[in-house]
Amino acid sequence: MKISTRHLLTSNLKQAAFLFSKKVEKFLLRGGAKCLSQFEQVSGSDSKLIRY
Repeated sequence: MKISTRHLLTSNLKQAAFLFSKKVEKFLLRGGAKCLSQFEQVSGSDSKLIRY
């Protein structure tokens, strides 16, 4: 029982991480250029909002 639940958990985590990375990739491809152009205009005080 423990092994199967652990296997389920790890597979779910892998799937979630994969989906999350796909979403991030799509977001970066779509908004990457826009974010870069905005980032160059941002002042030092506003850089806190962009920090991950």
